[in-house]
Amino acid sequence: MTAALQNEKIPDNLYTVFAGVDMEAVQRARDLMTGVQPSSPNVAIFQDGKLLGILERRHIERMSAVDIANALTKVFNDFCTRKGPSVSPEVFEKNAHVDTCGSTIPLYKGN
Repeated sequence: MTAALQNEKIPDNLYTVFAGVDMEAVQRARDLMTGVQPSSPNVAIFQDGKLLGILERRHIERMSAVDIANALTKVFNDFCTRKGPSVSPEVFEKNAHVDTCGSTIPLYKGN
């Protein structure tokens, strides 16, 4: 996600909701994702309350960080107007970036 936020266009607003932490916020996010099975993690892009696209866990598990950034920047370029990047390249480079997930949740092997 941080790499995608280095794009020329970025979302006007960014929100993070963690399942199991703020149940009201999680329920609000899920209400906006009608017809989408809950999954964690996922990345959803909305415009005016309408779901434009989503990367569900089943997608994310099969994608590299570069693939995820590319998918997000495509949506940003198609629908966003805020000028990026979110932080200067110098600040971005000082961040510790995670190459792989440290989750102990078993890899999804379904569809």
